[in-house]
Amino acid sequence: MDLPEPPVVVELRSVVHRRCAMRGTLGNWLFDFLLFSGSRIEAATDVRWEDIQWKEGSLYFRNAKYGKYSIPLFPELRKCLEDLRKATPNAKAADRVLPTKSLQTVLTGACKELQSRGLKCPHLSHHDLRHLFATRAIEQGVEIGRAHV
Repeated sequence: MDLPEPPVVVELRSVVHRRCAMRGTLGNWLFDFLLFSGSRIEAATDVRWEDIQWKEGSLYFRNAKYGKYSIPLFPELRKCLEDLRKATPNAKAADRVLPTKSLQTVLTGACKELQSRGLKCPHLSHHDLRHLFATRAIEQGVEIGRAHV
């Protein structure tokens, strides 16, 4: 898989956020969560507020393909979750964190827009954001191993 370079990812994020705002959707939260956590879409959309261990600095995934696990609250992920929490002050502990289950239509359109501008951005899926996270983490020397619970 040929993944976009970091500057293109920054522009992609901007385009996804703009397109979600234009459509009146909250897919931007899902995009950021996937990009900053490296989780699979099924696990991401099942995260509840009670799964975030703010003091311990970890996030618990209860519904994952290969069993329950937790990851550190990486700085960008923590900021994303803090911002989302501020945007949903009445959410209960058992409520799902992410209000959107898919952003594929927006993501496909955003990739096409960047391509039309001459930027190297292949078609990306939700799962490609997982690969993008892992690639960038490895490049930066970040430990991305998961802790099974």
